[in-house]
Amino acid sequence: MEKTFARAAIAMLCVCAIAQAAPTYVDNGSMAWTRGTAGSTWQEWDFTNSIPSTPSASYNPYIDEDTGGPYADFTSPNPVVENGVWKGKSLFASIYVPNNPQDNVVKTIWFEMVYRPVSEDVPAVFIFKNLVFNEEKDRYEDVYSSEGYEIEEIYNTPSTYTDPTSGTWQVMTVGWTVKPNPTQEWFTFTLSGATTGIIEVDSISIDTLCAVPAPGAILLTGLGVSAVGILRRRFGS
Repeated sequence: MEKTFARAAIAMLCVCAIAQAAPTYVDNGSMAWTRGTAGSTWQEWDFTNSIPSTPSASYNPYIDEDTGGPYADFTSPNPVVENGVWKGKSLFASIYVPNNPQDNVVKTIWFEMVYRPVSEDVPAVFIFKNLVFNEEKDRYEDVYSSEGYEIEEIYNTPSTYTDPTSGTWQVMTVGWTVKPNPTQEWFTFTLSGATTGIIEVDSISIDTLCAVPAPGAILLTGLGVSAVGILRRRFGS
């Protein structure tokens, strides 16, 4: 009995910790689905102990056996992790997120970064990266291209977050829809500071949804619409 109670208490603490750390697009209801919904993924990186390659917390059932993931490459000249914050004069990140491999009409993507800049510059964020062979240089190179996709920015709202222990942070929140859905994303961002300034990043969150209704749900929807039409014709509206 005591062990069961202890496990329940630990589970509750974990749920509370996740809820408290949730990005703003989850807390304020901007994201239209619940984490764990079929076809969705979520991944978060923080810098509690070191510069992480794998997420600090995540849910992603589409991990590829060959490439793995999700994972991130956080780089900067002379990077420092201190008090749970990634610091540097110029920060760069490349983040790989595997997604639903099925061909669907649209994918929705949410990205959020909590950071503290030293200037008014905001991060430049891209959501596509392809590996292309350069014949002149005889090598593969990263090419940022979304050719063949229709991308719409559905949300882009900067805000601030005040931590009593460490001051005010900037929150960059961006949402996109991509048609048709890609099977994966490479998120990249750069953030540069003044020559003597130090930029700080506290956390990064990414949620995606790529799902289609099950055939049964489509059938039920169709039957429901037909029934409404029949009733309206019979009894009037």
